[in-house]
Amino acid sequence: MNQTQIKKFNHAMFGELQVLVKDGKEYLPATDVATTMEYAKPHKAVTDHCDDDGALTWGVIDRLGRKQQKKFITIGNVSRLIIAASKQSKNSLIKEKAKQYERWIFDEVIPSIHKYGAYMTDQVLEQSVSNPDFAIGLLTKLKEEKQKLVAAQRQIEQQRQKVLFAGSVSAAETSILVRGLAKILRQNGVDTGEKRLFKWLRENGYLVKKKGVDYNSPTQYSAELGLFETDETTITRSSGKIELRITPKVTGKGQLYFINKFLGENQTA
Repeated sequence: MNQTQIKKFNHAMFGELQVLVKDGKEYLPATDVATTMEYAKPHKAVTDHCDDDGALTWGVIDRLGRKQQKKFITIGNVSRLIIAASKQSKNSLIKEKAKQYERWIFDEVIPSIHKYGAYMTDQVLEQSVSNPDFAIGLLTKLKEEKQKLVAAQRQIEQQRQKVLFAGSVSAAETSILVRGLAKILRQNGVDTGEKRLFKWLRENGYLVKKKGVDYNSPTQYSAELGLFETDETTITRSSGKIELRITPKVTGKGQLYFINKFLGENQTA
């Protein structure tokens, strides 16, 4: 017996997603998908890019308890919106977001529905009641799928952070001072400053902490990772003594490394 039900999914970046399953076919909320893809005019985007044959209107209950008529579209139309967003946008973050949304829908949401069902038929309900082993097996599968989904969402969130922070260093061919890295970190919510960051880099083995000529120089570990380069200048004192001053500079690779490290682990320096 065919049934029509709405299954709700949640994602750290994309929020709640309602999937309408009608006669074994999945439909997603048209305007919500377009809004997630950051179309300036979501309704127009649906009209421009979606096939009317792959759409239907269905009554849903909104968050205020009101019944509303909502437009749902087929997976094919969802693909059209995602592809159009990716092709048309000049914003690399939106393009990456479109890719991640596509992965979530096609690699997690739809397979989850197909694997253990977003809805339960009368036969499945009856079997669950009459056969405890069947019910236990079904619940076990549900738990396993939920754990996989949580792990996938965590990974996507980490990827999202990497994309956002990569935007901060899009011109990362240029090395910057530690002061500059501290500024970028502050702009992304990390509570730090130049002196505190220098201290953190020394204490965590990235810069030499032993007082002397090599103080604040990159350690062998960070040098092998390609996180720093150095500027060397000579200073002539009034006494005639010549001193070598080494200034560490964070490479583009190092900028990405530390930004992702701090934000990914929610650290402070």
